[in-house]
Amino acid sequence: MLMPALVSSGQRQKSGYPRPETPEAGVVACDPKFSSPELFRDEPYTAGPTTVWQLGLLLYFMLHNQRPLIRERFPVPIPRTLPENLKDLLKRCLTKDPKERISLEDIRSHPWLQEV
Repeated sequence: MLMPALVSSGQRQKSGYPRPETPEAGVVACDPKFSSPELFRDEPYTAGPTTVWQLGLLLYFMLHNQRPLIRERFPVPIPRTLPENLKDLLKRCLTKDPKERISLEDIRSHPWLQEV
């Protein structure tokens, strides 16, 4: 199985960098542009939801050649021109609350990925 990693070469640190099988890590080293909102709120870091956020940003960037405008008090804007299943996947990946964010397992079975 392929596992994408969104870590720039200048940001990765050997100590504290979470391995895929490690659900939590004490030190997070990643580009702030790809950091999930919970990392800025000093909340516990959990690898799964943060990875989902990063995948959502990557997918958004691939579709629009830019990062979405992210504001603290508003949901991430999803363009209306996208197919409904794709909008749903992006919205669920870019949900700011990590407890409400779609899981990696649910992404695998999401209808948009079944269509592709």
